[in-house]
Amino acid sequence: MDLLSGDWDPLIVIYYRRFYDWIISAHYQWHFDIGPATLDSLKGKVRLVDFFRTFCARLFASKSSSPDVLVDLTDIQEYTYHAWKRYNKVPAYENIKIVNFHGKNIIKSFYCDVIQAKGACKEEAKREQSQDTLKSRAKDNTVYYDLAAGTYWLFNKKDGVTTYNMRKLQSIAEKMKERMASRGLSENDLPIECLTKSEQEKLLSVSLAYEETLLPELYESGGKEELRRHFAKFSTENRFCSVDLKIVDDPKWAFLFE
Repeated sequence: MDLLSGDWDPLIVIYYRRFYDWIISAHYQWHFDIGPATLDSLKGKVRLVDFFRTFCARLFASKSSSPDVLVDLTDIQEYTYHAWKRYNKVPAYENIKIVNFHGKNIIKSFYCDVIQAKGACKEEAKREQSQDTLKSRAKDNTVYYDLAAGTYWLFNKKDGVTTYNMRKLQSIAEKMKERMASRGLSENDLPIECLTKSEQEKLLSVSLAYEETLLPELYESGGKEELRRHFAKFSTENRFCSVDLKIVDDPKWAFLFE
């Protein structure tokens, strides 16, 4: 069977993911690209809250509540909206399809709704029914590495600059994890710093604006309320938080830095 049989016109496919959810995933991926120069320039602050504040600095500082203004105040150009906007400016790229990551099986959606490959669509439907669909792998927690990087800079800075050895930081992170485990503790016991209420409100507002722009029909048919519920769940679960670097001044946690 030719699963991908059919004739298709050129098509640009962009996957949409709610901005706040996407940026958490982007932060994890960003860790693979961090080098000594980045760590020095950011003074060791590579936590999720720092990542948000770096790429949403203009958004968080803005006094505007207009969706038309907010959508252009984030500075991470790989996001769906920014890619869509670049393609949208070019007349030759008029055939653009946005696929909702938060909807049904995105593989099935690509086969069935985007390229309309009947054979592949049918096979993916079978896998979905047998619960054999691909699932994204769980993200490893970066909290100990973030803590190691931040505290290493605080302890070793000289004239505002320190030199990082990436392997050494990983080693420090592993030791911290071991010391926590030896006391029956986990990363969930560490003190946290979260985005402020104002920052979270701005993050919610821009995420709503992106969905309204990119998926207007979904937004109007319940997507707005669903996004708000999903965001509230993330906030309640402290998903917009990182380990608090003030931990270095708390005698309770001195054992981590011996």
